[in-house]
Amino acid sequence: MIVVAPALRGLLAQKTKRLAKAWKITRADGEVLRFTSASKTLRLVDGQDYSPASGIAASAARREAALAKHDLEFRGVVTSERITADDLAAHRYDEAEVYEYLVDWAYAWAGNITTTRYWISGVTWSGETWSASVEGFTRWLEAKIGDKYARPCRHTLGDAATGGGCSVNLASFTVTGVVAAGTLDGERRRIIRATTGSLSGAFPDGYFAHGRATCTSGANDGITRDVKGYTSATRDIELQLPFPHRIAAADEFSLVAGCNGLKTTCIVKFANFDDFGGYEFMPGSDRILRIRPK
Repeated sequence: MIVVAPALRGLLAQKTKRLAKAWKITRADGEVLRFTSASKTLRLVDGQDYSPASGIAASAARREAALAKHDLEFRGVVTSERITADDLAAHRYDEAEVYEYLVDWAYAWAGNITTTRYWISGVTWSGETWSASVEGFTRWLEAKIGDKYARPCRHTLGDAATGGGCSVNLASFTVTGVVAAGTLDGERRRIIRATTGSLSGAFPDGYFAHGRATCTSGANDGITRDVKGYTSATRDIELQLPFPHRIAAADEFSLVAGCNGLKTTCIVKFANFDDFGGYEFMPGSDRILRIRPK
């Protein structure tokens, strides 16, 4: 049930079409953005200005009884200088906090008619448009029950710091100061060749596969991509997805070794068999679908 403050009920009783929405977005890095669906800048009861947000559309909000999640989705194009393609590509809006206010735009200073709190659960960016899914506070009440059991390890490399089961120290398997000599596929930006001095042949083929590459300078500074493969002889790093901007010679990045979840990798590469979370003798679909001879 939505409760409206008594002081604002008179505005709703007038039945005039003066309702507008305002959004306050607080990113994980502390950056705060304020927008409104009104055609003019509104100063709300908090004393802050909310700028018109053209090119943004919100889906119908889903609200359910009890502790079910309430959510909605925002879609739009980059029309504000504050919502940039670089920030979207770098996932800087993931887990951002969103306050949605319903106000009377003629008397925005009188207070918020309703207030709803959301968190952005994920943002997708196509290069032209973006889409953000947001969820209500009940997302924090969903307790994880059970775990995933399979032949490969169920842990993420080094996730003990965030409550996981792998205690590998990622700093020991991270190479920093890797300098790009250029890309082998031009504007596709998926295969990077490192200079000899910054990445020697001490790392075997596939060492960084399933790992991460993070740019630490240049146009892609701060953006991370998953690594698909690594060739030691030529120092070529193949990415799962390209970086959003051109990679110039002398751009620097860091590389984190990858883990394919196999027991041999856990023993030989990381010496961490005590934390291995796989069940190599668990029957798989091949056993279930096997045809028994008559």
